[in-house]
Amino acid sequence: MATAKQNKPNVGIWKVLSAVIIIFVLLVGIGAMWKAKSDLSLAPAIAVIPIQGEIGINGAADPVDISKLISKADKDVTIKAIILEINSPGGSVVASKEIANAIKSAQKPTVAWIREVGASGAFWAATSADKIVADPASLTGSIGVTASYIDFAKAMDKYGITYNELASGELKETGSPFKELTAKEKEYLMGKVITLKDIFVATIAANRNLTFDYVNEKATGEVWLGTEAKEMGFVDVLGGKAEAQATAQQLANITKSRLVTMEKPKPLLADLLTGNMGSMSYWIGRGIGDSWTALASNSKIKMDA
Repeated sequence: MATAKQNKPNVGIWKVLSAVIIIFVLLVGIGAMWKAKSDLSLAPAIAVIPIQGEIGINGAADPVDISKLISKADKDVTIKAIILEINSPGGSVVASKEIANAIKSAQKPTVAWIREVGASGAFWAATSADKIVADPASLTGSIGVTASYIDFAKAMDKYGITYNELASGELKETGSPFKELTAKEKEYLMGKVITLKDIFVATIAANRNLTFDYVNEKATGEVWLGTEAKEMGFVDVLGGKAEAQATAQQLANITKSRLVTMEKPKPLLADLLTGNMGSMSYWIGRGIGDSWTALASNSKIKMDA
């Protein structure tokens, strides 16, 4: 009995010591977490600017909005590099060119990060960055220009509708949806398409330090996987966010960083509701017939990259 009573204090001491050790370990862990967070908050920033959806003026990826974000990041002293997070199939020629010029004009290091899709005009913009990082399974390339228009000529013949043309020149009505293209009009439009394609090719060749002939040979409009694009010299690094961040750090000559996403401010709920109601009333008021007339007047030729 005496022996059992003598051992009881020893058990109590071990319990106290165990509790102290557990508390100590927890405090050390919490301290390390806070230190890591503190270090991260003090780390140099890298801006992440999304380029998502179809590229176009007033489109999902608007060149004005993206250019403003690039300029803002470029002027921010806390930001050391810029990552363009690309997930876009391309879009209009002019809008793609404007985004490419904005990327090119940035004074800070730029990295184009192609996630799922970075094709056509989006690929044009990506090549303006200092380095391109692409997911191995992403879709890139699609170098080329397309021109399209709507042709109602056969439908009009079916319903006995006649299109009367009064134009000051034989090419003035080129691309009118109410008539078929003539051979001369097709040749005329293809000339424009080829000229724009050559500008596209020349820009990529210069950006990627490749020859015009090499890029032109690849300008078939086909898309490539990220792995294929790297083999052809159109991509520098295969990977995702981590690789894009590491590449940006290397270009900025820093060893650690924190990512800061920069996006266009989202509209207020009141603005969204007002815009939707206004749009609905507008289309209902115009009616279907007037909508077709507007479509015809705005759909002559649409050129995309």
